[in-house]
Amino acid sequence: MSLFRFFLFLLCSSLLASCSHSPHTGNFEPAQAVEQVAVSPESSCAYFNFLWGNHAEYRGKFEEALAAYERARICDPGAHQITLRQATLLAEMGRLEDAVATLEDLLASTEDNLPARHLLAHLFVQLHLEEQAVEQYELILADRPGDDQVAFILAQLYQRLGNNSAALAQLGELIHGSESARARYQMASLYFEQNQYDQALAILDPIDAKQPYFLERVYLKTRILDTKEAADSALAMLTGYLDDASTRHPLFYLLASTLYRENGDTGKQDELITQGVRHFPNDVDLLYEYGVLLEQKGNTDTALTVMERIIMLDPDHADALNFIGYSWADDNRNLDEALAYIERAMWLKPGNGYIQDSLGWVHFRLGNLKQAKIELLEALDLMPEDPHIHDHLGDVYHAIGLLFEARAHYEAAIYLFTEPHKKDVVRRKIDALPQC
Repeated sequence: MSLFRFFLFLLCSSLLASCSHSPHTGNFEPAQAVEQVAVSPESSCAYFNFLWGNHAEYRGKFEEALAAYERARICDPGAHQITLRQATLLAEMGRLEDAVATLEDLLASTEDNLPARHLLAHLFVQLHLEEQAVEQYELILADRPGDDQVAFILAQLYQRLGNNSAALAQLGELIHGSESARARYQMASLYFEQNQYDQALAILDPIDAKQPYFLERVYLKTRILDTKEAADSALAMLTGYLDDASTRHPLFYLLASTLYRENGDTGKQDELITQGVRHFPNDVDLLYEYGVLLEQKGNTDTALTVMERIIMLDPDHADALNFIGYSWADDNRNLDEALAYIERAMWLKPGNGYIQDSLGWVHFRLGNLKQAKIELLEALDLMPEDPHIHDHLGDVYHAIGLLFEARAHYEAAIYLFTEPHKKDVVRRKIDALPQC
């Protein structure tokens, strides 16, 4: 018997004995004792049932625990901490509405119970009852005006309800406090969503490299400048940070390389990614971009080596798993292992159209034509304008013997491909189809 059980046994025995004895024999009768304890107004009765409930929770007997807490509340209606524990357990069991009802009952008799009000507000958020949550958080903030965390939650709820002016006002009160960087970033994000770019930039600028949210600030400022068609200003900012070892960060290489790619300067894009990998050889995001660039240049074997390094650093990197699996399937080798890699990637990133396409393609290579068709049609639902999926479906339908469907998907692929050489490859597939 554990020490806790031994202590509980002694305590229960003592309390039950003091609460109930047989009037005829003076002997202890458990069933009668429990019944009498459950209605006893004495605090010892409430404490006993509270311990009973706690121990039942420990054993995973949650219904038994709830019943014990309910008896404790009957014993001592003023034991608000027991009511709060009961509500917490109901919430943990997923019975959110019951927990809300219990907390509302508690707050009706003791309005200043902040833990109960916090839990009630949180449950309203979980139930997507934002207006009720706002009401509770406003009461908490009125009682504790310095609670920055509650103020942030309120701002997010105002924004969710479409009350952007209230959200901005709430955040405006926080920009001079200890969480000023976070408040500024959230305000700037809200201004950005409202297309108020100059206000967003002005509120972001005071966040410096030594403060939290600096990376977020640089990311958002880059997006704003790019949206304003001021990519040169964004690149100048990012270059300045990359030239300084104290502010250099993998994210800035990725942002700058993206801007160069969008501007058609693939040479500068390659240079930056290569530079980034040299400075941060274990950053999986940079390595992935590096591998993709290698593959685009035709260096598939080197790209696969980079992707395998990513898997060593992060076994759950879904995109690298998919890259390797698809490459093997495309080369018609290591097909069983390719399937395992792609299925793992699919599990990690369900609903991803690119991975879904890979899954269909590896099944095609394995000769599982029926499954290949199912997977590729699902990929097409996710990305109906992806030319590679149409091309793959054309191959599957051709193999099945459905030539009309094969031609239709090949023609869609030709229409959607932008690269002339890829269009030519698909045209040759149409030319090779038997005449219907």
